[in-house]
Amino acid sequence: AIYSAITGVPVNNRVAMTGELSIHGRVKPVGGVIPKVEAAVHAGVETVFIPAANTYRELLVGRRDIEVVPVSHLHEVLDAALLH
Repeated sequence: AIYSAITGVPVNNRVAMTGELSIHGRVKPVGGVIPKVEAAVHAGVETVFIPAANTYRELLVGRRDIEVVPVSHLHEVLDAALLH
């Protein structure tokens, strides 16, 4: 949202993201990813980005009701979430 506000490039409103960012843009693992993905499904989100370092991501990747994309760096999210 901050990047979008600064650059004026809109964010796709059909994506969701979770994770913590390092000062260098690396996506760090967080807890509660499974309930967050479930909430995204209920909100009508099409794609959700989760930290690649979350070890249980295999439980989420390959779902039929939402696309779950493991990411390790902020640039991966920006490339996919911004509407260029």
